[in-house]
Amino acid sequence: MMRILSLIKLVHNENVKIIYQFKTIVMLILLTALVGGCAVFSNTETNHDWRKNAREQIERAESNKEKAIKEIDENREDEKKRKINEVNLSIYEDNLKILNYSIERNIPYGVQTTWKFAYDAQIFIGLIIVFMVIQTANIIANEYSFGTIKQLMIRPFKRWKILLSKYLTIVVISTGFLLFLFAISFGVGYIAFSGNGQGSVELVLNSVGEVVERNVMEYTLTAYLFGLIEIVLLTSLSFMFAVLFKNVTISITSSIVLWLGGSVANNFLAKYSWFRFLLFPHLNLKQYLPGQIPIIEGITITFSIFILFLYFLIFITTALIVFSKRDIY
Repeated sequence: MMRILSLIKLVHNENVKIIYQFKTIVMLILLTALVGGCAVFSNTETNHDWRKNAREQIERAESNKEKAIKEIDENREDEKKRKINEVNLSIYEDNLKILNYSIERNIPYGVQTTWKFAYDAQIFIGLIIVFMVIQTANIIANEYSFGTIKQLMIRPFKRWKILLSKYLTIVVISTGFLLFLFAISFGVGYIAFSGNGQGSVELVLNSVGEVVERNVMEYTLTAYLFGLIEIVLLTSLSFMFAVLFKNVTISITSSIVLWLGGSVANNFLAKYSWFRFLLFPHLNLKQYLPGQIPIIEGITITFSIFILFLYFLIFITTALIVFSKRDIY
């Protein structure tokens, strides 16, 4: 019990140091401003005119569909133009499926609601990732840069406990930022769009091109949970780099470059069988939600969670072993 209490005390002290930093307050203000700005420029269509708008979209889609079919027939020998028109035709047909389903089942489509706005606001999770990667690198590497690591080592705590307290601090702060983003987006969404209803159902196409009704509340909460998993994995990567290199710049640059580079690599390397065993095609678990298409065909969410957990163990174990064995000068 005493060991747990001492660890909680260490985590609390580290949390206080980060929470009251000026950059943390600026980050919270920035998230609030961005979410508020999105509400101002978001879709202002209401439930009262969605049917009229849907019918107008159906007319345009039908007209565009006929034009695409005509152009395909006229450009059969021009493979490039034919493929472009085939893609456009597929888009028009998908839109028509959703719009017609919307009218038939009396489900508003294209209307911004509280839960839909909260879901849309999760695009700012990427900003939280960048901020937390920077914080993670700072919380470790700065101890070496400023020479305060020696003061930590003379405290009556084992090395692994000191390092674990710093890691748990990052997890707690990351969770706090994500909860703040959800709370502020839901609050702003309720103020701005509650008149349109809560929007409990959303229409999307599944992997075989069928229209399905998606539970927006469940989908949104799951998306935020998956976002937290992505944050934890990337901050764990940054945490390991900070311990290995003892340098803020290298830790931050390595983590962000690998994260962004991994996203780009998904588009080019997904066809190779060995790519499924790397970290980055599994980071975005939202690919398994209804209406989404997995990056690598044939893999399941169970397999992705297993790969993520494996890398998580590698990152944390490596950091703990290196930090515990390294000589402090």
